[in-house]
Amino acid sequence: MLSHFGFMLVGLGAGATYAALATALVVTYRSSGVINFATGSIAVYGAYMYAYARKGEFVPLVPGLAQTYDLPWNLSFFPALFFALAMCALLGLLLFLLIFRPLRTAPPLARVVASIAIQVAIVLLLTKQMGTAQVPVANIFPEGSFKVGETVANWRYIWTAFWILLLALGLAAVFQYTRFGLATRAAAESEKGAVVSRIPATRISALNWMLSSAVAGFAGIAIAPLTSVVPINYSLFVVPALAAAVVARFERISVAVGVGLAIGMLGSDAVFLSKTKGWFPANGGPELIVLLIVLGALLFRAKPLPERGALIQRSMGRAPRPRYLLQTTAVHALVGLAALFLLQGQWRNALILSFVFGTISLSFVVVTGYAGQISLAQMTLAGAAGYMLSYFTISWELPFPFAPLLAALVATAIGVAIGLPALRIRGLSVAVVTLSLAIAIDAAWFRNTDIVGFAGGAQIGEPKLFGMNLGWGFSRGATHLEFGVFSLVVLVMTAIGVGTLRRSQLGSAMLAIRANERSAAAAGVNVVQVKLMAFAIGSFIAGIGGTMLAYRYGTITDSQFTPLLGLSIFATAYLAGITSVNGGVLAGFMAVTAIFYTALHTWFGDALGGWYQFITSILLLVTVINNPEGITGQNHQIADKFHAWRMERKHGTSEVPEPELGRLEAAPIDLTNLPTL
Repeated sequence: MLSHFGFMLVGLGAGATYAALATALVVTYRSSGVINFATGSIAVYGAYMYAYARKGEFVPLVPGLAQTYDLPWNLSFFPALFFALAMCALLGLLLFLLIFRPLRTAPPLARVVASIAIQVAIVLLLTKQMGTAQVPVANIFPEGSFKVGETVANWRYIWTAFWILLLALGLAAVFQYTRFGLATRAAAESEKGAVVSRIPATRISALNWMLSSAVAGFAGIAIAPLTSVVPINYSLFVVPALAAAVVARFERISVAVGVGLAIGMLGSDAVFLSKTKGWFPANGGPELIVLLIVLGALLFRAKPLPERGALIQRSMGRAPRPRYLLQTTAVHALVGLAALFLLQGQWRNALILSFVFGTISLSFVVVTGYAGQISLAQMTLAGAAGYMLSYFTISWELPFPFAPLLAALVATAIGVAIGLPALRIRGLSVAVVTLSLAIAIDAAWFRNTDIVGFAGGAQIGEPKLFGMNLGWGFSRGATHLEFGVFSLVVLVMTAIGVGTLRRSQLGSAMLAIRANERSAAAAGVNVVQVKLMAFAIGSFIAGIGGTMLAYRYGTITDSQFTPLLGLSIFATAYLAGITSVNGGVLAGFMAVTAIFYTALHTWFGDALGGWYQFITSILLLVTVINNPEGITGQNHQIADKFHAWRMERKHGTSEVPEPELGRLEAAPIDLTNLPTL
């Protein structure tokens, strides 16, 4: 008989996984100040290592090598377990030495981006090397069931929760009562103080990275018999774990474990409610619970996550003020228009998608590049606008351009709702909230057939203006030229708008908040208003991009706006240069299915083109470490030298002269270099 208690017992298995991953997140953050979004990917890596070791195979996960290599014998449970955990620990050590140790003085955003790049890289590598087929894993804990009243429960879930709870309590005791735990707390409080006290902070962080990666691997192995190993699903287990870690403020392992178990049990009970109660959402119940827990923990406690005592010596990079905005935009627009007429077939298609993704990427420039708010839900906002466009064009039969503008305004309203928590929290907490929201909307809305209609997707009405069809044109022999020009015009208008924003006082205020909120407030900046404006403008741009993507495909589905794709677009925007208009536009050309992707696939085939996303993830890691301004940073330096040369020839000095008194045009206010309070 179905019951709340029975479903909650079933949820112990998932809850144990969330608890273990939350433990790994707390260990990593306490030792190095990194919220490791790649924890779920490390868990699936450990599960693969264990599953194939039991079959006598080793998975190298190195591009160019064979999928697996035979081991001398099939490993039994304990040897396979220790082997997989050792490989996870080794992976954690490599990640620390090669990536996060060089980033120890970088701002939190750079470390978040690096962990996102690692997550995407590991998932793509596993998918490319091992495929997407489910990998079954033999039971670890004994089978059997017991009865509590009318509820029948399986012992596997109980044993899974018991061993992970025991592991977490053991780790908590180690950090509380041993010299290693004392040294970890000292290094977390003040890295400089730890060095003065002769505590090897680097070694302590390395050991904690190894430990947290092994714990994540153990979580992946423990849950593997309960749910077949699939890379993408495993990588998203980190979101409920983040919720548990947020409640624990990334400090107390015992709290993180308890909340992780509760999330798993409540999520399973949500499935029960969806089957028995008509008022409960049919899809997305567990994801909505995670979102509510994150919001409640952050809003009611109203405190940012604790910061480690490491001196931040590097910034996000400059957000250059466009000097020749209209001239530069006109040149690029003419080049894009010429390319539209010259290219044919798949090349024109790729160019048009570059324009569309460039529009979406510019939303990251506003929210993250200018205002410094780490939003991981921009692609989800684009999807929300796309689905609303279907509703407005098919159900309401609204004409163009009212339908896409209204759909973008709906995305704006959702974006402002996302921004409300950012009024009381900041930094890394905003990233956790926006990622949780992206997954909740994807599950409760985009994949809910009761809302979006049949599983094949929602239809989109074509845009028509003064009798001219601006749509993609799905008839045989369509050139798609009209839609291409339409997409280019939208991108140009968006780029001019974002560039003008950077030159405005509002843009300067955003940069002041990015640099230091307290200093900006002391200088008279209305932090609440500016933050909400940043989220509103960025969400509107994402919504416009989402409607363009919907017009391109004619039918909108959840696969076009997945949370993992959103992370990939965010990573690409950072790689191209998330602080500038040029970087946002370039990110569109670097997106999957865009022009660069098509070129690699056409010229090199799967030998290189099939690894495109993995290559961009590795390039992103190099960029985060060496060049926070992204690929376009070098162009900005060249532009600065050219401007200095031009000013020197015109005025005899490389400095820009102050505006003359009485001129109507006010000097731009730049608040980015305010002193820190």
